[in-house]
Amino acid sequence: MADDEGNAITFTGFDSAWGAHNSGAICDLVLNEDGSLRLDCDPVVANWSQAIVQAAQPQAVKLHVWAIDQPICVRNAAGCRPVEQDLARALMAGFGCGAHSSNFGNPCWQPGAGIWGFLRALEEMNYVHNPMAIPAAKNGRYFFECYPHPALLGVFGLDQIVKYKIRHKDSGEWQRIIGLLRSLSASELPVRNICGFVREDLAQNKANEDKLDAVISAYTAAYWWKFGIERSTMIGDLTSGYIVTPHSRATYAALAAVFVGRMNQKGPADGPVQTETSPRPTALSPMNRTTPASPTRVVGLPVEPPKDWGNPVELRATDTSNIWRTSRGAVINSWMDAGRMTGWRLWVRFIDEDGQPAVLFLPFENQGDQQCGMKASPQQMNRGLWSFMVAGAARTNPIRFRVCYRYEEIQ
Repeated sequence: MADDEGNAITFTGFDSAWGAHNSGAICDLVLNEDGSLRLDCDPVVANWSQAIVQAAQPQAVKLHVWAIDQPICVRNAAGCRPVEQDLARALMAGFGCGAHSSNFGNPCWQPGAGIWGFLRALEEMNYVHNPMAIPAAKNGRYFFECYPHPALLGVFGLDQIVKYKIRHKDSGEWQRIIGLLRSLSASELPVRNICGFVREDLAQNKANEDKLDAVISAYTAAYWWKFGIERSTMIGDLTSGYIVTPHSRATYAALAAVFVGRMNQKGPADGPVQTETSPRPTALSPMNRTTPASPTRVVGLPVEPPKDWGNPVELRATDTSNIWRTSRGAVINSWMDAGRMTGWRLWVRFIDEDGQPAVLFLPFENQGDQQCGMKASPQQMNRGLWSFMVAGAARTNPIRFRVCYRYEEIQ
């Protein structure tokens, strides 16, 4: 905004690379003089090295905000963050919206993971991790965590998430997300040139999915800055984890009913910056010392195994229940061990999914001929994550994943 680059206001969305071998995407939205936005250029594919280089570059702007589509405030050794569990409680039943679990046992947050180098690069350039300081800020450098699925619910007032992810192979939903984003060209906070990149014939592939997520993340930053808590909410807490997301009336009501006392907390976040060997949590702020955090473990869910996972295989999902065979007895996943349908549990880690989440499967309690097999363990975050990932799966339209797995004997 204003007459020269030094007075510009820029919002950068980063659909992060998550795992070490993956790529994400980066998008810059610039504020125009008339209060509208424009894509500075088309979003670009970015791996961790490229993202770190961009984070470390001096920016000749008066206000720059990064919105990062990956958990960046993580303190739990296993399980999921309270914000992830409660987001599923608030939005899964009514809107089909869940979240992946994040913890230090996951490769995406272990020592040396790309996220830590990226956050260090931002901090070394004087970017501040203080979400509530962003709305209406006149200048400065900030970063925060976002999540596209609830953001789309909030911005567009949807009653269900858009299943545009490539794993769903749903061309109709892909066209739906394209139509929604193209409509931003004439919205209250318009992106004037959005249709130049988000074309009606934009190919449905992983690179473009990542680029759309980067656009949504950048728009979430601009939306947060423009409208503040009137139209967006910071859910969770600044110690165990939070997410900033646009809200509609319906999603706000659902979120407020669950996140009682844990919305729009002010102050700096305590997300640890990890060294090569261990996490380095920052000191707790006075506010966070007096704010009780929710438990950081899902009660009853075993700790994910740290090693000895099997080689990658393809997991086929034909519904949200049995992953061994159909009700007619047809085997769905032949790599599963028929001799371990009793007395064993099965961990599955989804290699190509954001965050490489793991889901635990247990044998059916009834071991009759029709029930032999495994289903997702009943803990809410575990079963909710599985239901979220395989929504829409059917025998005629299976969803396929590349996974590692490990059996553990039930003691």
